[in-house]
Amino acid sequence: MRTRRFALPLPFTLTATLALLAAACGSDTGTETATAPEATPDAPIGVTPGAKADGVDDGVTTLTFDADFGETLSAPVVAGQPLRVRYDLDRLPDCRGTQGGHPQWNITGYAQVDDQRPQTFEVTTVDGAERVAQAALIDVPAGRELSLWFSVNNRWGCVAWDSNYGENYRVAIESPSAEAVLTFGEDGSVEQTGDLVAGGRLTVRYDLDRLPECRASQGGYPQWGASGHLKVDDGPEQTFEISEVADGERIAREATMTVPFGESLHLWFSVNDRYGCFQQDDGAVFDLGE
Repeated sequence: MRTRRFALPLPFTLTATLALLAAACGSDTGTETATAPEATPDAPIGVTPGAKADGVDDGVTTLTFDADFGETLSAPVVAGQPLRVRYDLDRLPDCRGTQGGHPQWNITGYAQVDDQRPQTFEVTTVDGAERVAQAALIDVPAGRELSLWFSVNNRWGCVAWDSNYGENYRVAIESPSAEAVLTFGEDGSVEQTGDLVAGGRLTVRYDLDRLPECRASQGGYPQWGASGHLKVDDGPEQTFEISEVADGERIAREATMTVPFGESLHLWFSVNDRYGCFQQDDGAVFDLGE
């Protein structure tokens, strides 16, 4: 068995560090936390061909952490789709404790996408006087890589980690295969082809003649520019380029992006020149599918 449970997760906190130093694991509380072994990180977890999701056939990707410190991924992890995590509690056998016939300990999972804020999830539940494993479903946002790690703790301060020697368990995130094209025509029309899906790919084609004003030039070169703007739900505004200069002329260019996650997407456009002229096209609002 490859024992990899006693290292601090990344990122670690001062609270976790102090907890690891605590020796408040006396009678009826479980064992002390051991010293972390030397780090020997594994490669990111890959999909195991023919892997089964523990007999569950509901189409949900499942990542299984077994008692022998093996990790099995049933299918690629896709942004915007749920991931089921099954965790064998024997991977973290320390810090057990009961009081009054009830378990006083728990195992918590942590999931982090790139540098985003980690989310926590539960991999156990109480069944009578026992704490047993329970599969967790987590939402996977857009990103490059998902990191997971786990900790066990009890009410008396005992803490131990399962974090792949502090390197965490890492899974690549794939983008949804859906692609959409939005074409904003000169006549004010908007045409959509393909599925517009949160986390999918989007190409925006904008005819600059929709905004014909603010066309200043100087020395034979255009002194104006055009921008696209997007906002998902009540999130922050993002801008993107919809034009470029070629042979002394400003021409339209396609903009390709990943659709942020949310329920609705607002796209609008503007043109301005160096002399303060400004014109805006309010664009359109689109519902985002999943």
